[in-house]
Amino acid sequence: MEEKSEYLNLFSPLNASIPVGMTPFTESLKSTYDRVVPFYEDEIKKNLLENKNILISAHGNSLRALCKYLFNISDTKINELEIPTGNPLLIEFGDNLKIEKYYYLDKSRARDIIFNQ
Repeated sequence: MEEKSEYLNLFSPLNASIPVGMTPFTESLKSTYDRVVPFYEDEIKKNLLENKNILISAHGNSLRALCKYLFNISDTKINELEIPTGNPLLIEFGDNLKIEKYYYLDKSRARDIIFNQ
């Protein structure tokens, strides 16, 4: 979207405090990844290390970026990752936050998780 687009007025009023020229008009998986991974490292990881249960509800691209990071999915394979809507993915971590187990709660709607590819 161009900066002077007629559709800018459709943006939420909650975004009004964003300085002119700083509004992202699109967000690629790379830019999402660059935003999600530091949040995981700074906020989520410390809670996991304290053995807390964490619930993450997010937009598909944010979840895809987090899965890319956690499951070590390559740039070429990430396009194959399907994340079903409304089907929670449970990830169990062991020592040093090594993933020990992962599965969708609704097995009938589960999709393959790509791991280390």
